[in-house]
Amino acid sequence: MPAGYSSKLSGYAGDARRRGRLEGADLSLELDNPVCGDQLRLQVKLAPETAEAKPNPAARGRGARLAEVRFECQGCLPARAAAAVLAEMLEGATLETAAAIEAATLDARLGGMPPGASHALALALEARDRLLSALSARG
Repeated sequence: MPAGYSSKLSGYAGDARRRGRLEGADLSLELDNPVCGDQLRLQVKLAPETAEAKPNPAARGRGARLAEVRFECQGCLPARAAAAVLAEMLEGATLETAAAIEAATLDARLGGMPPGASHALALALEARDRLLSALSARG
């Protein structure tokens, strides 16, 4: 394990369960951190009852659910770990639950970020925020 990284953080960085492209994704977004060069692609499929019930996920309220989530991340170990834990927390979550995910929650799941790696949490949460904005704007 690299110095300064918890075993949880290293484990998530190498976790391939939700890594890769998602065929037939309902939404795909890409973002990057121009300062450090980390790049993140997040793709989601909505649960069938969510995707078909009403055209606007914001109007669906609590019942809207993210059925599948996949990510691809190019960057530092903390960025890859933060993307993996975010994908894990988003998969199966309602939009309300997704909106409640905080940096402290991600950090705790990762066993703590090393000093200077908070940018990784910021990138993951920016992806979550853009995802929720895009879903609420659909209609």
